[in-house]
Amino acid sequence: TYLKEVEDILNRESLNDGWRNYSILESSMDLWLDGYQAGIPDRKVNIYSHGAIICFCLDIMLLNDGSGLPDVMKLAWEKYGKPFQGYDEKGIWNLILDCATDKEKFNSFYERFISGNEDLLTYFGSIIPSLGFELHLLPNPEPLTSKLGVLLQKEVITKIHSDSPSYTRLMIGDQIKAEFTSEVVSIEASRINGKKYTFDFLIAEKEFYPNFSIETGLSTRKREKWMK
Repeated sequence: TYLKEVEDILNRESLNDGWRNYSILESSMDLWLDGYQAGIPDRKVNIYSHGAIICFCLDIMLLNDGSGLPDVMKLAWEKYGKPFQGYDEKGIWNLILDCATDKEKFNSFYERFISGNEDLLTYFGSIIPSLGFELHLLPNPEPLTSKLGVLLQKEVITKIHSDSPSYTRLMIGDQIKAEFTSEVVSIEASRINGKKYTFDFLIAEKEFYPNFSIETGLSTRKREKWMK
């Protein structure tokens, strides 16, 4: 049940390319300023799904040092919760470092994935095998989404992948119909201005918006400890 929830979080996170532009720190400030409006597509990360994956990674890293995020949260309660004190980013990060032996490794993670904007999902896939899990990317079952990087709701475009060959020609809000050949997808787009457009796009080799799946393999000592 828990891993199914993690898969759902990964799949939500994979729909957003905002990590290429903003770190989670920058995204958090942006959210505080602008609120929960959609805003510019792929400008920032979803701080909730992105933050959940960061926490998952930190928990696994802390297991190597005989600790885990539950220990960090207990320290946070004792230092900030019981005395009703406020806390800041530095204070919480120092609690994590207090539970870590290789502080340089954790500070590197901070620079790469918290204050920086490296590819967190790839890192997640590299770290979970230590728990006996494997991350698999399965083709999106929707052909237009998989081959053209277009997300649809009732034939209306809701999002276009920034690497899609259609990115500069189709628009969010276009109502489209598609025909596929082996190499080309032909699109008829009805735009909100009442005009209709036709486009031919070469089908990209890249699979857009894959579905993330976690496969459970043989248990490891770390997984047994993690599950306690």
